[in-house]
Amino acid sequence: MIDAGRPYLEPHPDLVRLLALFPYIQEYEALANEHGIRDIFQDNGGKLLQLLLNTGLKVAPGQMGADAKDADDHKYELKSVNLDKTSSISTNHHLNLRLLANFRSYEWVIATYRDIYLHEVYVVRAAVLEERYFARWEQRLRDEPIDHLNNPKIQVSHVRQHGTLAWFYVGGRTWRLSRDGDDYFADDGCFLVQATRADQAAGVATKGTWFAQRADGENPERIVGTSPDELPREVILRATGRWGPVGQSS
Repeated sequence: MIDAGRPYLEPHPDLVRLLALFPYIQEYEALANEHGIRDIFQDNGGKLLQLLLNTGLKVAPGQMGADAKDADDHKYELKSVNLDKTSSISTNHHLNLRLLANFRSYEWVIATYRDIYLHEVYVVRAAVLEERYFARWEQRLRDEPIDHLNNPKIQVSHVRQHGTLAWFYVGGRTWRLSRDGDDYFADDGCFLVQATRADQAAGVATKGTWFAQRADGENPERIVGTSPDELPREVILRATGRWGPVGQSS
């Protein structure tokens, strides 16, 4: 604001709240620094830290190669998208043939968010992005009088259809795909199962009810408000393949 011809800045009353929160923000920044992230407010650094810690990936050093690597030194391209804002995934604002070659050489880890909350993590092989995306982008770069593409997009629907869902959040738990690819397990040891016909007949569940089942088989916990329409598509496919369609006895 201007007061008597001189600039005068008056703090907002909520500055007090921000100052009270700032030590926790500094802790977040310090934790991010330990994992190779230098600024949680730049380049989705805060979200990247969530992704790394939930997947066990590590930041890959260098600016021109892969974004991350796993314990076996496999390299990954990392991308994220806020589903509350868009259904398309950004790639690079200056995508040229050299960067496209990099894209083709790594597997991809694509994280979906709901605002600041990590929602799903997919592992996507470069091969499933080739025909619909990479080949078309290369054709444009070779045929058109341009030296780069400005941030071509990948659709979330394509990732969900062709990628492997490795992690997701639902029913108050985070779920991870087991090493053998047969089950989704929560950190507390539960695995995800669907209601059987017997459950429905006993009146403990309706069609579309899902349970967090403990490994000992006792006292399954109903995931209230969760139906197949609200679960990631791949969860439904894996569960129905193992336990039978909803409404049939396992």
